Amino acid sequence: MALTADVVIAGAGVVGCAAAYFLAKQGAAVTVVEGRGIATGPSGYAVGSLNPFTGDGIPGPLEALARASFQMHTAAWAELIAESGVDFKPVMMPHLELALDESYVPVLRALQGRLDGDGMFRTRWLEAEEVTLLDDRLTPESRGALLVESIGILDSYDYNVALAKGAERLGARLVKAEAIGLERQGGRVTAVSTTAGRIDAGAFLAAMGTESRTAGEWLGVPLPIVSLKGQILHLKAPGRRLGYSLHGEMSLVHKADGLVWVGGTEEHGKSDIATDLDGRSALAAQVRRMAPGLEITVASHTACLRPMSPDRLPVIGPAPSWENAYVATGAGRKGVLLAPAIGRAVADMVTKGRTDLPVSGMLFVPQRFRGVCL
Repeated sequence: MALTADVVIAGAGVVGCAAAYFLAKQGAAVTVVEGRGIATGPSGYAVGSLNPFTGDGIPGPLEALARASFQMHTAAWAELIAESGVDFKPVMMPHLELALDESYVPVLRALQGRLDGDGMFRTRWLEAEEVTLLDDRLTPESRGALLVESIGILDSYDYNVALAKGAERLGARLVKAEAIGLERQGGRVTAVSTTAGRIDAGAFLAAMGTESRTAGEWLGVPLPIVSLKGQILHLKAPGRRLGYSLHGEMSLVHKADGLVWVGGTEEHGKSDIATDLDGRSALAAQVRRMAPGLEITVASHTACLRPMSPDRLPVIGPAPSWENAYVATGAGRKGVLLAPAIGRAVADMVTKGRTDLPVSGMLFVPQRFRGVCL
């Protein structure tokens, strides 16, 4: 194989495919290299709940990027479906943040103050009895709940595929091969070595998820990304649909496939994708806490490995000491939500040398892990 590309991307997860899509939109000739296939990592298994107001780094350093990416999602859904031919079933749905015990109440009241302060999301506080008036299958034991007018829900696997297909229809190329190294001249990547041959590269993007340490070795920059295992239950629930996305200690949503998705666990130090009874029990316990009135049976049980950095923030930007190498990884539990913003930010950096998305400063740069023990 003898190929040439303006940009070679290693990794066809949701971040790599988002970068390919935006690069192709900006006129770059893109080749995506992936040995296992599109969406075979965590983006193919995620619940697909787009919540930009809670989670790691929120409130805090990730909030501006999460909100920008949420707005990019909702503004571009129809265009991406039309361009790709893939319906990833995006919907806006009312969302309940449940106070499952008294300690949750001040946290959710503070969240309400933040959300009401900027007007991006409309909210209402519900007392416990009002929660069950919404749906009598919800817990009567809560200490109240914050009702958020709506958040986004989509099929994360199909969303990843839509980005890949959209990029392909704009001229990007997908090569089923594993990236195994880089060729360089001075501070420039000149080619990417793969199991299918060499690809001449004008620029290189490592979007390799839990395999990012390998890219770090090629680039000479520590990328101490670890696996954060997560298990998800998919449940059959006969009867009327649950019209609210729920979040307590975990998330629960009745999705377009007719199943109730419950996820996900956080299991540190595990690198397998086997499901187990402990994970199933923990997830089932959350269903009983949030919606004890749901009649459920297990349809399937999955697991995935999310890429997590030591500070639980994504790694986005140019690789230090390189003129044309970039990194996009470590989005953890927010990969699907953050994919549009990360993808376009990196595309902007490659083609324009800058971006207007909130990724500047030292928050997300790859070199922040120098000195971290691998």
